[in-house]
Amino acid sequence: MMVRNYNFGISLKLLNLLFFTSTSLLFLSLKTSIPAFQIFFLISVTGLAIMLPWLLTVKEARLKIRSYKLYFYRALYNIIGMVSWVEALKYISLNEAYSIDYMTPIFTTILAVLFCNEKLSLKSFIILLISSFGVYIIISSDYTVNLNDGTTIGVFATFMWSCYNIICKLQSSEDIVAQTFYTFLFTVILSLPIALFIWKPITYDELCTIPVLALLTIFSSITLFSAYKTTPIVILMPFTFSKVLFIEFGMYIFFEDTISKHALIGVIIILIAMGYFFHQQHKGKVSH
Repeated sequence: MMVRNYNFGISLKLLNLLFFTSTSLLFLSLKTSIPAFQIFFLISVTGLAIMLPWLLTVKEARLKIRSYKLYFYRALYNIIGMVSWVEALKYISLNEAYSIDYMTPIFTTILAVLFCNEKLSLKSFIILLISSFGVYIIISSDYTVNLNDGTTIGVFATFMWSCYNIICKLQSSEDIVAQTFYTFLFTVILSLPIALFIWKPITYDELCTIPVLALLTIFSSITLFSAYKTTPIVILMPFTFSKVLFIEFGMYIFFEDTISKHALIGVIIILIAMGYFFHQQHKGKVSH
């Protein structure tokens, strides 16, 4: 039976994707030669620093968690996903990576059914297929699929991020801000050796941009964890495809990239699918 909080959870998920897209576009605007993993590490360190005042004033009860092991695995899956993704980009084009990334909601949905006792309705399944088709139309004019090592590594990265999503869902009953803090903390601890190994000097402009990226990441994390707290994954995942809408319009506005006919058709298909699915779940016609 549908509850009214799902509309709020979906709104949080869309806000999470907007923050994520903003982070991605800001990162692209840097045009930096610094390894992406180093940026990832610096964002986590800065995120911890930003959250320090909260840590000093929060009541101890809010810091209590059920399992440190799950936070370890959460950070580990995220790091493995990042390392794999960076490695995959050595062998595949950005457009190929763009399409592979949309395996994440599909993997996450499957894992939610297997490990979170959620039920995938026929409507949710059809919307996932339609949205995937919309993404395919957007990228189909730019490249042809080539199965190679990069493709395999890229798919593996999306699976790791799907595992990260599932652990976030399993821990969704815990304090939202505490989840964000511990995610940063364990990420810093586990990623430190790799960051030191690949470290490159950072410029002043890049250093000034890191706090902004960290703030966006904090907001992205809080909205994501809040969405998982209120809403089943099988309801949220179809809306993940709206990220392509944010990216397309963001690239058009900030980088003056022309939106192709294929992209426009794909965007319209995804918008119609998202609008229909939102209406159906709002009416309580989507089982989970």
